[in-house]
Amino acid sequence: AALRKLEAKHMGSEIAALFTHSDPGVRGDAAFALAQVGATAFKGGLSALLSDREPRVRCSAVFALRQIDARYLAQDISLLLKDQDPRVRWAAVSALVRFESKTYRGEILALLQDKDPLVRWSAVSALVKLDGKALTAEVGQLLSNPDPAIRADAALAIGRLESKGMAGDVAKLLSDRDARVRWSAVSTLQRLNAKAFVEDVGRLLQDEDRDVRLGATAAHTRLKARDDASAAAPSPEGGAGRITTLSDRSTFLPGGYAREVTRVLESQDEGIHWSAAWTLGRPGLREGPREIATLFGHPLPEVRRAGVWVLAQWGNPEAVELLRKALEGEKDADTKQAMREAIGSLQR
Repeated sequence: AALRKLEAKHMGSEIAALFTHSDPGVRGDAAFALAQVGATAFKGGLSALLSDREPRVRCSAVFALRQIDARYLAQDISLLLKDQDPRVRWAAVSALVRFESKTYRGEILALLQDKDPLVRWSAVSALVKLDGKALTAEVGQLLSNPDPAIRADAALAIGRLESKGMAGDVAKLLSDRDARVRWSAVSTLQRLNAKAFVEDVGRLLQDEDRDVRLGATAAHTRLKARDDASAAAPSPEGGAGRITTLSDRSTFLPGGYAREVTRVLESQDEGIHWSAAWTLGRPGLREGPREIATLFGHPLPEVRRAGVWVLAQWGNPEAVELLRKALEGEKDADTKQAMREAIGSLQR
């Protein structure tokens, strides 16, 4: 950040020399720094980092090339859509959207079956931005995927793509055994203004899942309206305030997405904890730091560090004591360092 403010483009060669540093953190930060100062003459060095052995370096290189708009490397970056690390796949999707690379819509479509929730949702958003309506039929095939998370995201994708012809297929998911899928189907039918299914949506007003009931309340009100204006409805449970039409920035109604992300964060899968933490740390949620602190007992140090990051992002002073207590019993060196840094940032 300091180099950018100083307009240190003339230091490009010194920054690029760090691309061969033994510390992957230094290599990754050097890639970011080069993009920040706009030293585009060293794009060749950045492209070499796309094959670095460390995922975080590859991720940094992709984002750096995205920032300097290196469209001529779109093909090289598209290969990283199959990278083993979800961070790299996510970065590759982001870059291809920035480059407006419609050529790779098929490869991005395949990521709707990715095991990582953030990668899947990034792929959905990418298809919308890259005019992916032509792939609606392929997206529709995922509505019967055995993985409920993929079925749910496929339903949301159809809504985002405004594929009204698929409303009937989405409506079938209103009776899905998984609450996430039922919620996504309700949300999409509301987005598509599929009035033909208003009675089907109405049956979910008594659903066993609270988020589905809230979503059905909002959708049912909208679909019964005589015009296409967005309608708001009071919570059927009297204590959750007003539920409004979902925006493009919403994934679940208040509380629902955070709950889903927390479930993912608590899993034993070390490949997806990072994006769950990223998602949970970004929204304006400042409640329940003690619930996040329970992750400090997770066996995977990566998950414990993810919990630290979320608390640092929330900025709740209550987290300081929670972090101090966890630091006393923490054995992993990287996690201990993350805790110290988080405590320092929260005390400023």
